[in-house]
Amino acid sequence: MTAGTVDTLMWWNEPAVDWIDALPVGNGSLGGKVFGRTDHERIALNIDTLWSGRPRQHGVKDGPKIIAKIREHLLGGGDRVAADHMVRGLQGPFNSAYQPLGDLLLEHGGFAAENNGPAGNSDEYRRELDLASGVVRVSYRRDQVRIVREAFVSHPDQALVVTVEADADIVITARMVSPHPVEHQAPNGRSVLMTGFAPTYVEERILSQVDPGGTTYPGLEYSDAGGVGFASVLHAAGDCAVSATTDGLRASGRKFHFILAAETNVEDWREAPGRDLSMPISASTQRATAAAERDVARVRDDHVADHGALFRRVELDLGSSVDRRTLSTAERVDAVTAGGSDPGLFADLFQFARYLMIAGSRPDTLPLNLQGIWNDRRNPPWFCSFTTNINVQMNYWVAGPGNLAECTEPLINYVESLAEAGQMTAREVFGFAGWCVNHNADIWRSSWPVGAGQNRPTWSLAPTCGMWMASCIVDHEEFYRDDDLARERIFPVIEGVATFARDLLMIDPTTNRRVVVPSTSPENCYLDSAGQAVDVDIQTTYDLWLVRETFDSYLRLAKRCGIENDLTTTVAELRAGLDEPPIGSDGRLQEWSQEYGEPEPGHRHLSHLYGVYPGREVDPATTPELADAALKSLLGRMADGTNPRSGWGHAWTGCLFARLLDSERAKWVLDHFLEAGLIGHGLSYRSLRGIHQIDANLGFGAAVAEMLLQSHRGVIRPLPALPSEWTKGRVRGLRARGGVTVAIEWSADRCTVELIADRDGNYQLCMPNTSHRIEEITLSAGIPWRGVYPGPA
Repeated sequence: MTAGTVDTLMWWNEPAVDWIDALPVGNGSLGGKVFGRTDHERIALNIDTLWSGRPRQHGVKDGPKIIAKIREHLLGGGDRVAADHMVRGLQGPFNSAYQPLGDLLLEHGGFAAENNGPAGNSDEYRRELDLASGVVRVSYRRDQVRIVREAFVSHPDQALVVTVEADADIVITARMVSPHPVEHQAPNGRSVLMTGFAPTYVEERILSQVDPGGTTYPGLEYSDAGGVGFASVLHAAGDCAVSATTDGLRASGRKFHFILAAETNVEDWREAPGRDLSMPISASTQRATAAAERDVARVRDDHVADHGALFRRVELDLGSSVDRRTLSTAERVDAVTAGGSDPGLFADLFQFARYLMIAGSRPDTLPLNLQGIWNDRRNPPWFCSFTTNINVQMNYWVAGPGNLAECTEPLINYVESLAEAGQMTAREVFGFAGWCVNHNADIWRSSWPVGAGQNRPTWSLAPTCGMWMASCIVDHEEFYRDDDLARERIFPVIEGVATFARDLLMIDPTTNRRVVVPSTSPENCYLDSAGQAVDVDIQTTYDLWLVRETFDSYLRLAKRCGIENDLTTTVAELRAGLDEPPIGSDGRLQEWSQEYGEPEPGHRHLSHLYGVYPGREVDPATTPELADAALKSLLGRMADGTNPRSGWGHAWTGCLFARLLDSERAKWVLDHFLEAGLIGHGLSYRSLRGIHQIDANLGFGAAVAEMLLQSHRGVIRPLPALPSEWTKGRVRGLRARGGVTVAIEWSADRCTVELIADRDGNYQLCMPNTSHRIEEITLSAGIPWRGVYPGPA
């Protein structure tokens, strides 16, 4: 087993103490977190379809009547606090929770008593993740025995492979455990099988308590009447002596291969999975034994080739004076947080985001949830749901520019299924046509406002989230210009949310204008004239942006697909009559319909800036007044020094500054992402993992991409927000909208740009420091076009 290549290697000289710092591996479905311990290794396991609960209905009674009363209060000058309370009547049950599968535990026997701490009394310890190969490697010397372990999850073979090599005979016991009630079997002399069921109910908690041991505790229920079933098979291969019991595998020798495969009995999100485990047992057994019967070296080679084919599409070098061979990743983080310079660390963070996308989102899997596919709690924070008011969308921001089209396929599939499920919510909860999804969704495609009558509106009512989800896949297609995808799959989705948006509009009798009502700004509220906190409003700026964008996308795709009908006519008329985003008397972009008081001026959500990023209506070159108002609003949000309070909020802030062409503030945001990493209470950890949720890392990657290349208004802009500290560098393989692959190399006095288009066409190019001057160029499909320009300094 060989170490990874230097330019894509992240490494540490100590094991992970906590789950958050364990190293992730995955194939989109099966995920593992490798701790890198010596005598007592732990690999935490997940599978994407293991969730609590089962399919269910919203249970809302008289939804359209409640909507009508809410609208009456809002438009008729009624009691807005009363309207807030009415929203609780629209709330269906809380969504289900993503579940851990369990742990693979490897116990190394035959050594002296271990010292305190996960590394024991081992020497020459090193733990590393090679981003380009998707392999975690742990090496150390223990009682004069050299041991090397590798772990990866193969997409071609659909299995986790752990290989252990030693230069003397050792004994390893391998076993699977789970926090759920499980049964263990030993079907043959080299395999063990674990089967069980997920809970049928998990109590909603905004911030989860630590999940205690045992199979039951208050707020968690298992039932013979339901629950997703699962099976996991662990098989030993290689030239080693093996015995199997229900307690696990015992192997002795110098080289070991442990192969693990898992599956659930979920076959259709519309159907309860039942109690039959024959399918997951058969699938897991077949995958594990098939991989074991192959030469494991071939399994590894196929995995590295498959993973590398995606990862190697983009190369980024920002230059660095740091010797990454002698300084660990943790030491590099420490140096930057102490004020040092290491541009290469930000390139690593960008590529780490792409790595997480490849490991966590592949065709025929669910999309990335709040923790990707990695979660160690039965009652995880925020249920590890698909939170649709920013988080699941942010997970996929890096996929387009990061040249990972295949990794967006799970999101497209999921949005298509939400469009199906959301028709019932639109019709029965709102009384509207089309489809919608609100604040949270899950494996069962919950699309109603969640909360069971307990949540405030700001945590439940968010009917334009479906428009944002649809916008994500519309934007994805623009990076690749796939006509069949646009016509057959994306257009029906955007048509459905455009229909819903049509019905969400009403005439405001005071202005005689069409407005979005009811309307919220995710997770935020305002103060009414009596000083009371209120969540529901008439046309927040966030909702206005989304309705405008939905109509624009629908009309653009309809024209492209040659569709003209009554809806296109209606939408065109409605779009022409929509309000412009409001600017307040203080010059800031206004969040609410009026200049209400703010109970939390530094609120973490930046929803009213959607039109800047990920939207595309605000641009310093073409809409300078809106850009200035957005910048003032963003700076105002940060004025108290507490925003963003979350890793994902910080990543979003970086994207916003980059889109506003404010390179130095964007770079400050990236620097601050690493602050306080030493104690894990800042915005990231020394493992480079963002706090709270995985969207912090994925959003960080998007921010770096946005600083290097923009293409959101039909203009390709290389290096639009390049920080002064990044004095030289090169990037190859980024994607621009319109189907163009971009390479850029720059120094202080010279910048070379190469463009390769997927199809013939005319394109627009705007280089930095040219006062937004646009150059018209003609590209021929597959033929590189090169231009040499003055440096960006």
